Amino acid sequence: MPVSASPALVQTSRVEPLADAHRGEALAFLAERPLHTVIMAGLLRQHGPAVPAPAGDFYACRDAEGRLEGLALVGRATMFEARHARAVAALAERARRCASVRMIMGEADGLHHFLERYAAGVQPPRLSCRQFFYGFSRPSGDEAAADLRQAAPADLEQIVAAHARMCLEETGVDPLAEDPEGFRRRCASRVERGKVWTLIERGELIFKAEVLTETPAATYVEGVWVSPAHRFKGHGRRCWAALSRALLERAPTFCGFVNAKNAAALNFYEGVGGIAFGAYDKVYL
Repeated sequence: MPVSASPALVQTSRVEPLADAHRGEALAFLAERPLHTVIMAGLLRQHGPAVPAPAGDFYACRDAEGRLEGLALVGRATMFEARHARAVAALAERARRCASVRMIMGEADGLHHFLERYAAGVQPPRLSCRQFFYGFSRPSGDEAAADLRQAAPADLEQIVAAHARMCLEETGVDPLAEDPEGFRRRCASRVERGKVWTLIERGELIFKAEVLTETPAATYVEGVWVSPAHRFKGHGRRCWAALSRALLERAPTFCGFVNAKNAAALNFYEGVGGIAFGAYDKVYL
């Protein structure tokens, strides 16, 4: 999110709910940076201005002449894309009025400016983390796992347990304690829509990866997990090889984040051909 400097954050921008009639305009704005905006663009394409899970709403920021200069998805998971510092400030002001915000994510520099305006009068974040954004445009050269497949409903409980463990490790909050029904419902929806890829051997979940959003330009993948009992045995590389072939048949690139403190995951992404596209920060409230 390149943000041009402004000599003074004079409020010349207005923020309003994104109308469905302006969805095409918003998608064109996001398409100017198709990889960095793949999450927002994918959710907007799939759901329109109101996203059901995690719940949030799109807001448009316009300059004095009505030109679109920023977009934000404001809700439990909040993110934004803006061209000017004044738009970042205006979107942060709008997010501050939303009581359901639990996480805010953005490119490191842009998030710093967003939080300066958002944090006034708001409790400081309880946790923050740096993540690196990787893109993949070529299939992995490793031997592909022939038995990687899209998850079936019978796999749901193992997927829920694995994903909940990942969330707890990253955020310090157990989603099965905080919102068990909602968390299971979101996991089940991804399984039903064919968005979860798994390797299961003798009834045990060995590997999983989840597709959150898709656009014509890219696919966004998260929740990549290998069972602790089966790590360092080549399962991850074989499954990644199969996954990369499947996803690159649908879009020219797929991408995802890696926690900057996870040395093993960083080495893995580098080893399977990932290209780093920048640093992002997440804050949890």
